[in-house]
Amino acid sequence: MDALITTLPRADTLCPLITSPVHLHSTMLGRQTPDPRANLFSKRRQVSEAMVNAEDRREQQLRRVDAALLRVAESSVRGRELALDDLRWQTRVELSHASLPVLSRLNEQPMRLTELAAALRVSGPAVSRQVQLLQEKGLVERMHDESDGRATIVRLSPKGVEAVTKAANTRRALLRQVLADWTDEYIEQASPVLERLAGELAKWDHR
Repeated sequence: MDALITTLPRADTLCPLITSPVHLHSTMLGRQTPDPRANLFSKRRQVSEAMVNAEDRREQQLRRVDAALLRVAESSVRGRELALDDLRWQTRVELSHASLPVLSRLNEQPMRLTELAAALRVSGPAVSRQVQLLQEKGLVERMHDESDGRATIVRLSPKGVEAVTKAANTRRALLRQVLADWTDEYIEQASPVLERLAGELAKWDHR
């Protein structure tokens, strides 16, 4: 029996991983595979942080745009006052604030009353009254629509064209002074952005 025992190999030589706890622990650490869930959680956290940062940037950008629009609106109020004063000077007649957009639209092209009302986003009776007042002051005139005898087209009179043109020249002269430090390239870049912004705001006005 003793001879049999002596011929058997020692347990630590058969399974050193079992008989040596230190070796077992080090071997398991060496063969440990990364948990795929940890990578997934890390990626989700990174995506979440990126989304928060993007939202923060967009919020900051919107605040800057909002502040800029407020400054533009404040300046526009003063600009409208100057433009209206200039029109009053050019025409030698008293004009209201509602006259300015009507004259501005008609300076682009003659329009039917319904088209003018839609462009200004006001009611038909309101624009009709304004056109009547401007006609009495000699700034606009009506003519029959050749394509539709029932419709009336409104256009600027020669006196209205002259007054609006002079007022526009005054505004552009002021704008040239304001933008004197802007390069041609910068103005080219800013113009389509402002036009698009105006278009988007107009869409919201129609909702």
